[in-house]
This record gives sequence, C-alpha cells and structure tokens, in this order.
Amino acid sequence: MAMKNTFDLKRFGKYFLYDLRQAWTRYGILFLTLALFPVIYFVLTGSLGLLLGKAWHFPGEMERAFFYTCVLLVFLMTMPIVVYGFLTERQAGASWLLLPASRLEKYVSMLGVVLLVMPVAFMLIYAVADALLCACFPALGEPMSGRDWWTVNAENVVQSDVVRFTKTGLWLGTFLGNSCILLFFLLGGLVFKRRKGAKTLLTLMALVSAGVLTAIGAVYLVIKHDGGMDAARLMEHPDRLEFWINFLLHLLTTVPCVLLLVGTWFRLKTLKH
Repeated sequence: MAMKNTFDLKRFGKYFLYDLRQAWTRYGILFLTLALFPVIYFVLTGSLGLLLGKAWHFPGEMERAFFYTCVLLVFLMTMPIVVYGFLTERQAGASWLLLPASRLEKYVSMLGVVLLVMPVAFMLIYAVADALLCACFPALGEPMSGRDWWTVNAENVVQSDVVRFTKTGLWLGTFLGNSCILLFFLLGGLVFKRRKGAKTLLTLMALVSAGVLTAIGAVYLVIKHDGGMDAARLMEHPDRLEFWINFLLHLLTTVPCVLLLVGTWFRLKTLKH
C-alpha cells in the first residue's frame, strides 16, 4: 500500500497528461517559434533580399546548421525555466504542492517532459520543417537530417590519426550533453527565485571556466612531471588515445547528469511555501 501511495501508475498517467498540458500552456508559443525557425528564417531573409533589390536568399547547409545550433541552445536553456520556474513562486508553487500526486510522480513527470517529450517534439518538428523546405526549394541543398554530419567529422578526425568516434557513442554523447544543459537550467529554475536564466547561465559559465582551468592545470602538471613522455606514448598508440578520449567525454557528461538528477530530486523534496 505504501508503494502505491508513492507511485501509482494510473494516477501518474493522469498527472503526466496534466503536466504536458501545463507545459504547452507556458511554453507553447515560444516552442513553435523555435521549432519552426527554418521556415521563419527562410521567409524573413528571402523577403529582405527582395526588398533590397536582390535575389531571394537561399541559406546553405552550413548556415542552416549554425542557426540550428543557436536555436537548440536557446531551447535547452529556456524551456526548463519557463515550464517549471513557477515552482519558486509562493502561490503557484503552493498550488503545485497540493496537486494529487506524490513527489516521486511529479519528479518522474518533470523529467519525462524536460528530457524526452519536449526535446524530441522540438527536434522532430524542426527536422520536418527543414526537410519540407528543402523538398520544395532544391536550391537549399540537402536536409540537415538527411546528411551524415558525424561521419564526415569522424573521417576527418581519423585521417589525423588522433581519435575516432562511433555513431552510437556520438548519439549517446549528444543526448547526455543536451540532458546536462536541460537539467542544469531546470535545477537553476528551481533554486533561483529571480532572474533565473541570467543567474543560471552565469553559474554555468563559472563552473565551465573553473573546469577548463583545472583541466589545463592538470595537463600542465603531468607534462611538467614526466616531460610529456606519457602524451608521446599515447600518440604512438591511437587505439589507447581513442579509448581514453571517449571514456573521458562520456564520464564528463554522465557524472554531471547523475549529480543534477539527484540535486533536482532533493530540491523538490525540500520545496516548501
């Protein structure tokens, strides 16, 4: 009975659908603006080109990839705060605490919305919009979803005899990296009460800067200690170098994700109004 009070599947399903509707209410307009950005950008830049007396502008593949990265970062940093940042408000947060669902159910629903439903829906709509534009206007080139960007990059890296990434590893690394950003801004939205986005971004920049400086210092100490012999031995064995780079990259994304998941859970457990 206690387990049912903690997590009841039927009750969780009802709450999850309610949570999705609330997320759409808070973020729906901005979500559509970002997800349909390929169409918006194509119309705006093309119209501007005509107004300036030039031909219609057809953004190339690299230009579209650059703006996709920018739009994706905006989505990752704004969505968690806009959807769940209200929990620190006295009245809205108190009402959320009284909803008929356990903290565990609310936590799992929150992760489902932030890490799965919203990102997958965003990427699918963005990819479909880009693909439809490319189908209607061949001058745009190949759709981003149809081009194997990672294989090209991986081949370039292999040619330099440094490191190679598998497709599975890149998919996992991308998912973990995006999840880290989502969870960090989700936790920031639950911790800070005002100016959540700015404070969370500044905190992230400070932590990344500290991590980079620490890594540089550690590498410097290792090289100074052995005169760079370990690095030279690694370069003589690309398979070992490949293993350690892949291992460290996955470690640096997995550990923060776990810590952020734990931090978000304890923040929800201690949330009171």
